[in-house]
Amino acid sequence: MKKLAVFIFMLVSYMTLIAQTDMKSNLTDEEINDLTSKLAMKLLLNDSQKSAVSGLLKTYGSELQKITAGSGEIRYKDKQELVSSINSQVESLLDSKQKMKYDVLKKEWWNSINSEEND
Repeated sequence: MKKLAVFIFMLVSYMTLIAQTDMKSNLTDEEINDLTSKLAMKLLLNDSQKSAVSGLLKTYGSELQKITAGSGEIRYKDKQELVSSINSQVESLLDSKQKMKYDVLKKEWWNSINSEEND
């Protein structure tokens, strides 16, 4: 019986640790600046585009946290819907040449966003 109680305690502790790890979805200002700079270099964004991308990344971080926490006013049903919305908004900021480059870079850029979330 004692072994079962210890096993259950360890299982609950592990699940709590996993849940807390998954909850980290807010990007820091430094991460947002880094991600924006990377995209700006590759797409030659102007200052207003950089500012808008930074704002979209802040929105992404806060909305993702609401989705994973299941709290607050959730505007998106899941992460994929949120990513699609942010992608559309980023694309709306770009000219035709930038859009062509973004289509090529999009997957890599989102992978870097996801890796920043998990750091």
